[in-house]
Amino acid sequence: MSTVGKVLIVLVALSLLGWIFLASLVAEHHANWTKRLNDVKAEVAAVEAELPPLAEAIERNKAETTLIQVGLDRLRRNFRAELSLAQKAETETKEALTRFTLQLEQVKKQIVAAKAREAIRTQEVADLTEAIKKEQAVVQEMIAKNKTSREELFSLRKTFMNTLAENKNYLQRLMKASSSSASATSKPRVRLGSLVR
Repeated sequence: MSTVGKVLIVLVALSLLGWIFLASLVAEHHANWTKRLNDVKAEVAAVEAELPPLAEAIERNKAETTLIQVGLDRLRRNFRAELSLAQKAETETKEALTRFTLQLEQVKKQIVAAKAREAIRTQEVADLTEAIKKEQAVVQEMIAKNKTSREELFSLRKTFMNTLAENKNYLQRLMKASSSSASATSKPRVRLGSLVR
């Protein structure tokens, strides 16, 4: 036999051994798989006894979940409605607050303006009161001067009347004296008629 033949025989023998080894592995794997399949079937048979109560529990849980979801949906709708009402009330409150704030600012401005006007009016009243006091002082001074002048006038009038009365008496005495002396002398030196008017 040639070398090539020997090599081919060796290769065929080796490949045959490989196939045998692979076949034994597959057989062992199938044997293990069958054993595992039997074990799983036994577990399934054991679990199948527990399935009906679990199925009922699952149905009950589904029903409860549905009820809870319905309740939650109802609560969500109610909450949204209440939230909408609260947001509407908040908006109205903010608008009212804005209006009141503007009105408050206007009132504060009016108060400041009124205080300024009041200060001006108070100053005007004080000035007017001061002017009235000054005028009253002037009037009182004029009344005092008038009183003094009237008293002086009355005093001068009285003095004048007294002097006039004295002069009349003096004139009458002179006239009496001149008439008695006129009879004594033919021509008087003073004409008494020019003295009395």
